[in-house]
Amino acid sequence: MNINISNANGEAIYLQIVNQIKALILEGKLKEGEMLPSMRNLAVELHISF
Repeated sequence: MNINISNANGEAIYLQIVNQIKALILEGKLKEGEMLPSMRNLAVELHISF
């Protein structure tokens, strides 16, 4: 899963994640039943605090 976080965006990090996951679903890149990373794993991957 390719999620990009920007501190310069002005939008809260959790909203950036939610919006990008929604976009992946709408684009068909995230299929029904496909596993999402755990919150801890996603935080490590994005280099953000859990």
